[in-house]
Amino acid sequence: MAKVKKKSKLKKRLIQLAALLALGGLLAWIFIPSPIAVKVDAVRVGSFSAIVEADGMTQARDHIVVWAPVAGIPQRMPLAVGDPVVVQQPAARFVPDGATFQDAQTVSYLTERATAAASAKNRILAEREKTAAIVNQARDNLRNAEQRAATGGANALQLEQSQVAMKLIFKELESMDAAARSAAYDVAAAESALQKIKSEAPREWEIPAPMSGTVLAVADNGKPVAMGAPLVEIGNPMDLEAIVETSASAAAQVSAGQRVELKPARADALTGRVRRVEIIQPPASSGEVAAPGKARVAIEFTDRPAQWRKLGNNHPLSARITIATIDNVLKIPAQALIANSQPTAVFLIENGRARKRAITLSARDADTLVIESGLKENDRVILSPGPNIKDGVRVKLIY
Repeated sequence: MAKVKKKSKLKKRLIQLAALLALGGLLAWIFIPSPIAVKVDAVRVGSFSAIVEADGMTQARDHIVVWAPVAGIPQRMPLAVGDPVVVQQPAARFVPDGATFQDAQTVSYLTERATAAASAKNRILAEREKTAAIVNQARDNLRNAEQRAATGGANALQLEQSQVAMKLIFKELESMDAAARSAAYDVAAAESALQKIKSEAPREWEIPAPMSGTVLAVADNGKPVAMGAPLVEIGNPMDLEAIVETSASAAAQVSAGQRVELKPARADALTGRVRRVEIIQPPASSGEVAAPGKARVAIEFTDRPAQWRKLGNNHPLSARITIATIDNVLKIPAQALIANSQPTAVFLIENGRARKRAITLSARDADTLVIESGLKENDRVILSPGPNIKDGVRVKLIY
């Protein structure tokens, strides 16, 4: 009888224990947070290209801007955008403001513009002479690369580099010639205006075209313009280049020959090569700190002309300049980075839980992080971790 009672008590205890375990499991199911759904990506080995980004527009390589020598009003403009024009034909008609003829500021502006343009012309011609001097060297380098390639002594990359260098040098000479012509026009226009305001009464001026080409831009008829404002731009829209601007610090990493990805607005992507980098440091105003340095980068299109000529002059575009390419690096998407984390860190997944991991970067851009330490190949990192992702929380993958 005693044995039966003991078995009954043991059975009750087992039932109670089972009930408690079930209740505990139920409570755990109710109160323990469910795994958080996350997107992940794997740490991969690959190549990384360091990029400098810049914005700008297309520009006719050979172009000249006819500008207003004094303040006034464009009248009966004889040309429209797209019109062909021959050198010396009427390009603009302009009624000057007679009050500016006796203004010392007008004489000062025209004198300074003529002086600056003459200085620019001399500088361009001096640079052109130096550039022309290296043409023979570039030609010899190309010839040697072609000969070595024919005998297996040079690879395709070395031959391509020599070919690109040769093309860029000749394009640079063409651009320098165009810039020198534009500077020469500025000198002549300023000096002519100085003579007119000293010897003529205010009347309509007819300004001849300084070059043959196509009209790229025209000022509005009847709308007053300031001294120095553009009236007509003439150039060759069949010979375009891309001109972009970036900071001087970024441009310090850019050099001739580097590859460029170009994305024109409302048009297909194009490719190019850097031809020239020009650092522009504006002078500081009196009593003010100089503005941060800027740089202008000239880019040659490398696609077929039919692909970029249709853009026309002054078409906006963005550029991604490849300044270096590194092979065999560990990389992850930039969106894996934990926002405002000190030190730099990501969440990776271990045994179904998020684990915070500090990392060291060797390079990065807007899309990619290059890992120096902290991760290994095939580690899985959480993308775009929100504030609910903490070290140790349970996670589940979504695809």
